[in-house]
Amino acid sequence: MKTQILCATALLSGWGGLLEARDFQIRALSVFQGYPSSGEVYVHEAGGSGTAVKLKRYLNHESQLLELKGNHVIFTTEASAESIGDETKKLGELDLPAKLARGIVFFSPADGDEPAAAHLVDDSAKGFPAGTFKVINLSSLEVKIELEQKPFPCAPQKETLIAKAPVNDRNASGMRAFYEDEAAPQGWKQFAASMWPNPGKKRGLQIILPAQGGQAVTLRGFNDVVEVK
Repeated sequence: MKTQILCATALLSGWGGLLEARDFQIRALSVFQGYPSSGEVYVHEAGGSGTAVKLKRYLNHESQLLELKGNHVIFTTEASAESIGDETKKLGELDLPAKLARGIVFFSPADGDEPAAAHLVDDSAKGFPAGTFKVINLSSLEVKIELEQKPFPCAPQKETLIAKAPVNDRNASGMRAFYEDEAAPQGWKQFAASMWPNPGKKRGLQIILPAQGGQAVTLRGFNDVVEVK
């Protein structure tokens, strides 16, 4: 099942209106190597000082409860309110969906004319069910994921939810990833291969990143250890 990226990317734009107070359970994830560079990010509202949130390179049971005044948040690398206006310290902004109680947030650095951005992944049992893989394609290229030779198209700037992935006799899925390339045989060039364990009652998050280190695209995978009920 393919859906518009709920990982709604909110770039560095102006403040939205403030709504009713709300709680939001957050897990902050480091996806790009060495970015952000510290072990914490800071969540701000309406020009105020930031609340520190731990930044992890993996997904585990630890999350953090944010008590917010509204839906609009901005992320920076410092607690000071002044960091909001400093483009070198700003990581991105998000308008949180009003009914979303849990989210995974990760960050992409500025790239040419593209500013730094924060990305939101629906972490609810409905939006990211147990036993599924969520593939988020941040690149501008068409990508195809093959699991045990079954293809799953992953359109650029979209997310794809893969349920009931085919598995082998080791209860895992042999994975190959390709991006569209007219010069390649049959129009697809392979850029990754691995084995994806059957998530069972858990989930797998896979993020396709744009060009890094001379490669057109790369794939980062995160196995979430939390069982979804």
